[in-house]
Amino acid sequence: MIRISPRAAFRVGFTGLLAAGAITVSVGTANANIVGSCGFTGTATTAGGCLISNKTATIPANISFAVRTTSGTNQMVSTTWRAQCTLGGDTETNSGGSAGTTPFGLTLVMPFPDPDSCVVSVSAAQTKAGVATVSVVLSYSPQLNPTPTPTPTPTSGGGTHTLYRGLGGKCVDALHNGSANGTKVTIYSCNKNNPAQYFTFTNGYLKHNGKCLNDQRAGGNGSKVILYTCNNGANEKWTHKTNGEFVMRAKGGLYCLDDPASSKKDGTQLVIWKCNNATNQHWFASTVS
Repeated sequence: MIRISPRAAFRVGFTGLLAAGAITVSVGTANANIVGSCGFTGTATTAGGCLISNKTATIPANISFAVRTTSGTNQMVSTTWRAQCTLGGDTETNSGGSAGTTPFGLTLVMPFPDPDSCVVSVSAAQTKAGVATVSVVLSYSPQLNPTPTPTPTPTSGGGTHTLYRGLGGKCVDALHNGSANGTKVTIYSCNKNNPAQYFTFTNGYLKHNGKCLNDQRAGGNGSKVILYTCNNGANEKWTHKTNGEFVMRAKGGLYCLDDPASSKKDGTQLVIWKCNNATNQHWFASTVS
């Protein structure tokens, strides 16, 4: 559990983890779940402050808070936040902070995409004394489809197949065993009887159902990976290194097949990311029959 005293929270340094800039937060809309609030009143001689402590957001798509003046003139307010999130049994924490003139809002940067839950604390304080009453509202938007549709797992038709295993017992998986151009390439719990996880790696192509693993935009960090008709493009040619990295030939050979944010959540779409020899970029062949 998070333990933040108001005094310590106000002193937390900025971390640069925020998606910087003001956002509009509609409090009380059908798509926003309010999980906490606090308020304070400043005087001409004393700066006010308050703390929202250890509030839980369940299956959040995003988490944000809004700061506004309810009486008096707009104020410069310093904020800090901390989010301890869990995904598939793993727990990670992000924190950050910023300052702005009311009204303003901030979106937190969660340590996982689409976590199972997050415990969040937010503090806010006037940067100098001023006569005003200020409120802080913490809310989140839930994931629209929190549970991925399972990939079909029919019994294998026999023979020998190759699975590519990654972090946390997850394998490279073609969503719903698809073969159409644009089929998402995801992670899913390894299952030797699941043909959606049968891939072959020959001549630099990682293939499934006759289609090639492809960086759909030949982009940079975070570009999504799909299946596409093999066309000898540099964005679908790979080198499989002994450390497990699949290095894409495009973009100067600097990018690897990557499990984003080291997710262990079934259905997470794979991306490319600058190679860094991290465990979420290691994929090892496993022969099954």
